[in-house]
Amino acid sequence: MQKIVLFFTLIFLCFACNRSSQNEKYANLPKELGDLYQQINQSPEDADLYQKLSIYFIGTRQFDSAFNAISYALRLDSNNDNFYETLSDVYFAQTNTDAAEEALDKALAINPKNNDARLKLAELHFLLKRYKLSQEEAQQAIINNSLNPKAYLILAWNYRELGDTATAIRNYLFATEQNPDYYDAYMELGVLYHSRHDALAINYYNNALNCRPNDAQALYNLAMFYQETDNIDKALSHYKMILQNDPTNKFALHNMGWIFLVKQQKYEEAVVFFSKAIEQDETYIEAIYNRGLSFEMLEEYSNARQDYMYCLKLFDKFELAIEGLNRLDELTK
Repeated sequence: MQKIVLFFTLIFLCFACNRSSQNEKYANLPKELGDLYQQINQSPEDADLYQKLSIYFIGTRQFDSAFNAISYALRLDSNNDNFYETLSDVYFAQTNTDAAEEALDKALAINPKNNDARLKLAELHFLLKRYKLSQEEAQQAIINNSLNPKAYLILAWNYRELGDTATAIRNYLFATEQNPDYYDAYMELGVLYHSRHDALAINYYNNALNCRPNDAQALYNLAMFYQETDNIDKALSHYKMILQNDPTNKFALHNMGWIFLVKQQKYEEAVVFFSKAIEQDETYIEAIYNRGLSFEMLEEYSNARQDYMYCLKLFDKFELAIEGLNRLDELTK
């Protein structure tokens, strides 16, 4: 309550200033925030502006300020379901799921047709493993509006977690039929087929890339599929695509090193890529161990020992590093 009073006091002190001094003050703020304060200064009883202010603060992770702003919007208009939905977003961002659920329930009590609030409630139930409740909310959202790809996506999540993969896939496909640019649905279809080593995964990852060209996650998943199915040239090609856009991607760097080490026995090239991965993350224990193994294959035993010892410094029970040191002891007797 003290924070709310302070927030309101600051706002109304601002209102008391003359417009020219306000403009000077706003000039030091991010443009979007400054514009909002100017609009509030001109229309201090416009509740929608405080909701916009709250949404801005949520986006910049200033959750106390977001809470204060949406609380004032509700003070001006306590029967606005959209305001309760925004309040739920604040609570959810603070991981206060009970309060988020209560706010969504209030939004739906005011307006049962608010599908955005209903889908947020369905998603919240899913995250809390209340799969039946999540399904019920998603299905009600479809009853409210049959054109509802997000609802089908949430249903797919639930069926996937309940082990009904066939029905999950059917709902993912419903989602993509309603929204041909639904990146999330394509990615999850890709992951499902990927887990089966089914080449359909390639099609769905490529569909995701059509939605978001050069997307690092889709490219990485596709590269991993090729790597796991021994299509090494295509795997390397896709890792290189990732590195063209992001030369610091430690996972792509590591996996290229792994291919050079395990699949192609090009140990010097492997050392180069593992070293680049370690430059990005000095605690990347898999890259450190694999570089040590590459040095061991090159008979650079001192460098190998150094990497294995560093692994044990990071995790003193790392069995592969212990085995590596034991091998080096045998080799250097």
